[in-house]
Amino acid sequence: MVNKAHIKVKDRLNSDKTFNVVKQPNKAYLVTRPKPAKKEMNEYYSSKDYDSHKTNARTFSDWLYVLSRAMMLKLKGRVIKKLFTKPGRVLDIGSGTGEFLLYMKKLGWHAFGYEISNKAKESTANKLNYIDIDHQRDRHQFDLITFWHSLEHIYDFEKSFSKISSALIKGGYVIIACPNYNSWDALYYKESWAAWDVPRHLRHFSKKALNQELVRFGFVEVFQKPLFLDSFYVSMLSEKILNSRMPFLKGILFGFVSNAVGMLTKNFSSHIYVFKKL
Repeated sequence: MVNKAHIKVKDRLNSDKTFNVVKQPNKAYLVTRPKPAKKEMNEYYSSKDYDSHKTNARTFSDWLYVLSRAMMLKLKGRVIKKLFTKPGRVLDIGSGTGEFLLYMKKLGWHAFGYEISNKAKESTANKLNYIDIDHQRDRHQFDLITFWHSLEHIYDFEKSFSKISSALIKGGYVIIACPNYNSWDALYYKESWAAWDVPRHLRHFSKKALNQELVRFGFVEVFQKPLFLDSFYVSMLSEKILNSRMPFLKGILFGFVSNAVGMLTKNFSSHIYVFKKL
């Protein structure tokens, strides 16, 4: 049986190829098809315009991203302080250029990262501990594992998440931030919604979809928080995809609309989810 495409989306960052975002039978999450070969994935992250691997601002939108990333670090810190009374061991999946790990080290945590992009690790490789979760000798036990907009990038989800889960102590926490395809901005921008980000995003989650997957792996949701800033940034990028003449102003306007609708529907552009391992 051929799964019906939920939507067709073009990779506007790197290849200009069109991908299908496909519904899965009996699942709430969506997947990107065709799925590129694993050895090809690094090519899709090679663009100099890929925001998550930027270390400095060259344009106004770059500056906004770097500013929002700095603000997000403080939010992440507040969320973590709600869960822990003292520092422990943290593993950040998809740690990129390492800003979060450096921040956690300053807070006294033993911080470790997992990142497949050698380019992203270049600037901090001598300051941080990067591990290979697929390697037997690197199976540490952690109090906290984080996915800051990285869960949707995992290539072999079942295999990788099972290994990651086994590296977390019983009663430990997983924190996940990811886009929500049921948000107003996703429904408004449709195939031009920047947070589809195919094929780098291999899975796409709604609130229900993410909860279903984590429960299946033996987790229970503790709480969730909306990421208000994401709606503005994603809307601005989506306007740029549409070649809008005023992407910044429209991004601000529709970001406000998305957050206002989210206050009513509880579906925001992105959420932070906190889960506890049973």
